[in-house]
Amino acid sequence: DAFLIDGSIAENICYGTVDQQKEMDEALVKDVMDAAACDWRGCMWGGDHGEQEAAHVTEFAPSREAVLQGRVGAGGSQLSGGQRQRVALARALCRKPSVLILDEPTTALDDTSTAHILEAVRSLRDQGVTVLLISHDAKTLKDVDHTISLHDGTIEQVK
Repeated sequence: DAFLIDGSIAENICYGTVDQQKEMDEALVKDVMDAAACDWRGCMWGGDHGEQEAAHVTEFAPSREAVLQGRVGAGGSQLSGGQRQRVALARALCRKPSVLILDEPTTALDDTSTAHILEAVRSLRDQGVTVLLISHDAKTLKDVDHTISLHDGTIEQVK
């Protein structure tokens, strides 16, 4: 499960990137908004962010104020499992990684949430981000470039 603090959605997205005692500067707010709300159609707050896919946080926090001020509760108790996963993905996207490791990112998610997570993974891959996706679900792995199958701790197959 994603680690979430009892703070706003934005504070959870940028958790660990800034001194928690300081206010977010406008550049960080822009990064948070991009990670939370931009999809292939563009950012809901304007601007051209190319093909960046995001975490679809705006499905449950549909305004800038909701992202900046909407509270998640202790451990994300005010959010569903899929919403917590999307906030965690937005946190990863906000850091603009060159390598991203996702361990069972779609476990216990509904089909819609799973589709959003996998769209984001495909978009990241298309942007040159190396994504290591760990999953027991064959559907989750259908679009990967390579697979390594393990059995009893031993590599069984490489495709």
